[in-house]
Amino acid sequence: MHAPDNTVIAAETGRTGFVLRLLSRGTLVWLCTFAILVLHDSLAAHGEEAARADSAAMAPRPVSVETIRRAVVEDRTHVFARVTARDPIAVTMPVSDGVVSHLPLAIGDWVEAGETIASLDPRNAERALREAELRVATAQSAAISASDRLQLSEAGLSRKRDTLVRVSQLAENGAAAETRRETAALEVDRAETDYSLAASALQLAQDELALAELAVDQARSMLDDTVLKAPVAGRILALPLEAGTRPGPGTLAATIAAHGRLALAVDLPVGHLSRLVVGQDMPLTLSDGTSLRPRLLTLPFGSPDRTGFATLRLDLPEETTLLPGMTLAADLVLERRLAIEVPLAALTLQGESPAVMRIIDGRAIATPVSLAAPRKDGKVEVISGLSEGDVIIARAPDLVQDGEAVAVPSGPGYRRIASLDIAAEFLP
Repeated sequence: MHAPDNTVIAAETGRTGFVLRLLSRGTLVWLCTFAILVLHDSLAAHGEEAARADSAAMAPRPVSVETIRRAVVEDRTHVFARVTARDPIAVTMPVSDGVVSHLPLAIGDWVEAGETIASLDPRNAERALREAELRVATAQSAAISASDRLQLSEAGLSRKRDTLVRVSQLAENGAAAETRRETAALEVDRAETDYSLAASALQLAQDELALAELAVDQARSMLDDTVLKAPVAGRILALPLEAGTRPGPGTLAATIAAHGRLALAVDLPVGHLSRLVVGQDMPLTLSDGTSLRPRLLTLPFGSPDRTGFATLRLDLPEETTLLPGMTLAADLVLERRLAIEVPLAALTLQGESPAVMRIIDGRAIATPVSLAAPRKDGKVEVISGLSEGDVIIARAPDLVQDGEAVAVPSGPGYRRIASLDIAAEFLP
């Protein structure tokens, strides 16, 4: 039978008539069959998608891991240090009085032992030396005269004694009067008195000569002191003298770092002192990247309440290029030790406490840890909670649930911390 034109039917009877006509002509069976097929395909597709989702949910999540090994951990603090002398030598002004006339050196200069540091106007010292030398000449002349007088007195005394002996013999034989013997004895007494006076005069002249010679020595020493010389070789740390001034005796003229040995003075909170030992290396890194390894020279006592600051002195190596008086900013290593550390990216939270995800039997297990303060290098020390050999998830632990199955891939995302080959000098 020829099928009627659908367009005509729709135009004549409307859509309702068209549907009724299709139903009336056996199309209902065809529509039901089509609907069943569409529903079957939809259910099959949905089942396959659900199966894939279940399969994906059951597959272990790939993660990158790290195996915990102990590593060298440094406790650092930022400090300001001053370059000073390890063995400072204070040079003071001598007793010489004079005006500073010449200063050949400056702070930071190297000076050899015996080299001139400063010169004073020598005119006063030169005048004092001339006066002392004139006094010596006068005393020498007086001593010569006194010596000549003593010799004459000694000769006269000898003659008088000889005369007394002869007169006494004559008087005993009756050849001379007794009065003559008495007169000779009186002359011997006068000669002895003259001799004693001459001897005393010579002693006084000799004493004066000794004093005059001592004055010459002092005047020469004062003249020598007008040139102030370095007692040791070293570097000038301080030079408070100024040309044209008149420093008094004992005034500080210069401070020298003996033999160029320098030290660093570092102010450190008292709370850190208990961790330090005299003689230990205290590496520091200057703000320009320069690394130094000075030793701790002194360890001052801290306050009982462990507050405030104490000044440490660190011995610098002799070949340092630092100059006295410099102020430096540096990171100081207070302590080196072996410890466990993890990257900050490995941390997560378990409740309100920090934790890491350990891998145990193929599953991520949240493990609480106690931590030290984080460092600038993106790592933090683990005080407790982990042991050497534990395997942890290295990145994004918040994407992994506690107890979730995980897989360690062998591709580029896989990381492990190898055992460190630690030199003995870096160990605590």
